[in-house]
Amino acid sequence: MSNIRDQLHQFDFHDIMEISEDIDIQDMGDYVVVDNLFVDPDAVKDGLVKFPADSADEVKRLMYQQEQKPEFRTPNGITQLLPNQYFDRWFQELYKVLIEAEFVPHQVNEYLKDKQYLSNLSRGGLVTGILQHDNMVMHKRAHWPAPMLDFEYACHVFLGDDIDPENGISFYDLIFEGNRYTGIEDLAKIDNREDAKAIQDYLNVFVTVQPELEQFSPYEQTKYYDKTRFVEARKNRMVIFKSGKWVTDDYNGTGERYTFVTSLNVAKDQKQGTQEQDSAGNQSGQMQHGQMPPTEEAQRWDSDY
Repeated sequence: MSNIRDQLHQFDFHDIMEISEDIDIQDMGDYVVVDNLFVDPDAVKDGLVKFPADSADEVKRLMYQQEQKPEFRTPNGITQLLPNQYFDRWFQELYKVLIEAEFVPHQVNEYLKDKQYLSNLSRGGLVTGILQHDNMVMHKRAHWPAPMLDFEYACHVFLGDDIDPENGISFYDLIFEGNRYTGIEDLAKIDNREDAKAIQDYLNVFVTVQPELEQFSPYEQTKYYDKTRFVEARKNRMVIFKSGKWVTDDYNGTGERYTFVTSLNVAKDQKQGTQEQDSAGNQSGQMQHGQMPPTEEAQRWDSDY
């Protein structure tokens, strides 16, 4: 007779993910660094790794060995898609940090009293665990700078032991014809249609992720991007940044890099300090990994850039 009960892991994430009283929030302008985040980061990591991961990392490895080209594109490493319902209180804590960091105006403190709003925070978010490891197989240019576009804020927490400081997060500007673009918002300000079309083709051809597979290698500086900021990886450190910024999850190819990643939306009305419910918090998902929405059939390019 099998004993399934003994095989099930029962734990309470509300207790495990207790925020430290010594939390250190550093507002860096375009991003926020939060140190000493959890009271017990090891307990958080031990709880998270009990969740299963998808098989995309292994599938890519096998397809690469067989010289096959996939029709899909997935992030680097092993990905755990975590159930939002377990992290309802965590989303509420993140919201408080966003207020403290002034990413969200202080007047929306009133929303902390609105249980329905706080519950909706987790429903509209995404929670994942991502493990980058040695001997990974990746899609072509999957390690290049790319913006997060489907949500308003991304929160990356470094967990585990023996964390290499070099495996942090880098921020970049996009360089095109001598002009510098710090984020997707800058591209939206281009008024000339010909210029907009030219930079769209530029992005689609030269810098977006391609389905082809190759052995992982760290990103090296190219003429297309200029690194502007770097945040070191550190145990129990969280880095928060707004959507639309070109970033890399740096990994030097040795050891392991495990991050707990939360993406969330704050509705536009709530950012402005009104309490009117609205569905405007969902941003368009048309642009993926730095790719501008095509207006015609995408060009094909098989360069070695």
